[in-house]
Amino acid sequence: MRIPALAAAVFALAGCATNVEDTRDAPAEPTTVLELQGSGNKNSEKFTVSDSWRLDYTYDCSELGIKGNFVVEVDYGDDFGPMPVVNELGSEGEDSTPQHEGGDEVHLAVMSTCDWTVEVVDGG
Repeated sequence: MRIPALAAAVFALAGCATNVEDTRDAPAEPTTVLELQGSGNKNSEKFTVSDSWRLDYTYDCSELGIKGNFVVEVDYGDDFGPMPVVNELGSEGEDSTPQHEGGDEVHLAVMSTCDWTVEVVDGG
């Protein structure tokens, strides 16, 4: 009968699996690479991010007494030009938007009449 031989082979192979080392890279720890705050329009300095980063933002237009617009564009320094990644209309808000393109010539343009904050977090 072949079942005992097969069972012995499975147990032998199972014992070998404990000696296998996981060589995959651990995910990068999230790192804040840019923090801005203000009101009105502002362009950031250039910064570098991987292909996995996020933009965290808040805006507060409550002092205006009306809804305000909050826009953030990302420019990767390529032929496509700036791309809008946030376009909010409201009295206030906060959110996060993941991005999946990186580079070393990236910069943000923030356009708003509101008070705002933006934070770029790379990796994670």
